[in-house]
Amino acid sequence: RGDGGRRSPSSLAARRLRAAQRGYVHPLPRGLRFVAVPAALHRRAKDALRGLVLHSELNGLCDAPSHFAAAAAVKARECLGAQRFRHALEVNRVAAQARHDWGKP
Repeated sequence: RGDGGRRSPSSLAARRLRAAQRGYVHPLPRGLRFVAVPAALHRRAKDALRGLVLHSELNGLCDAPSHFAAAAAVKARECLGAQRFRHALEVNRVAAQARHDWGKP
């Protein structure tokens, strides 16, 4: 049921406050933004974004940014250790698959 414009601004503010107090509304995490994607692409978008976040983190570990995430992982390999390095390559593989593997038409 929409409010149809029948609630006053103070009533809407009180309603939002009650919803937040009851745990229905949460503040946007500091430094993050939400991106709307079509439902059919949600899983792919999450995987691709996970790869992009990792790439950014790996670039931060290296002296210079790398064009490719795998290259950034190789540059940061000593800092990462074997297990985290393998994890970085796996995240990159899944992200690449999300971006490029569309299956049969």
